[in-house]
Amino acid sequence: MTAFKALALFSCAVLVASDQAEHSHECEERSVRLCYDSYHHYLLAPRAEENPVKSDQDIEKQCREIKNKSSCHQRLARCPEEVRTNFTRQERGYEAIRDLFCDLKTARDYYTSLSCRDGAKLVPCHEKHKEDFASEYATNIGCGLAKAALACYESSFSSNCPLSLQSAKSAHSRSENALLQLYGCDGSAGSYLAPGQLLLTAAALVLLRWTSA
Repeated sequence: MTAFKALALFSCAVLVASDQAEHSHECEERSVRLCYDSYHHYLLAPRAEENPVKSDQDIEKQCREIKNKSSCHQRLARCPEEVRTNFTRQERGYEAIRDLFCDLKTARDYYTSLSCRDGAKLVPCHEKHKEDFASEYATNIGCGLAKAALACYESSFSSNCPLSLQSAKSAHSRSENALLQLYGCDGSAGSYLAPGQLLLTAAALVLLRWTSA
């Protein structure tokens, strides 16, 4: 199994685990976190594809979907103000994802930036930076992976990329920073270990070691 495919499989596992998490009352903290987390599939799903580039029509459709908001996100408007205030960082993450996909050039560059990663370089770099972000991995696997992805993009950049390093890195950084906000990283309200992420953490560490061996 190639390093790229291993990372792609892990991205799929993240999506499946979040879909399988049980939902409680929509205004409870755990449910609000899971609601915002659901937007990460727009950024993570393409990473499971060997050719993640999308057509302009696909991008425009994604923009409309995100702008319309998920059903649980729409219902958050009925939650008490103190609940919504606790998740302003996650709301900014949603807005960052919306703005990324609703700007056609930025979205194109994002998809292209994914195909410009050299998996053989990316996996060892993730392994190296895992220690640097140990606290993030311990509390929220998404935060640790996003920070490692930011740190590793330049060193894993492929010389065959049709974009310049500056353009590709800029688009990729926008996506990872959006995820950091969406997950509530850096000690904000949503920084927690979601249901099922303990298993994902263990799987990620095993997968990274296996593919970099």
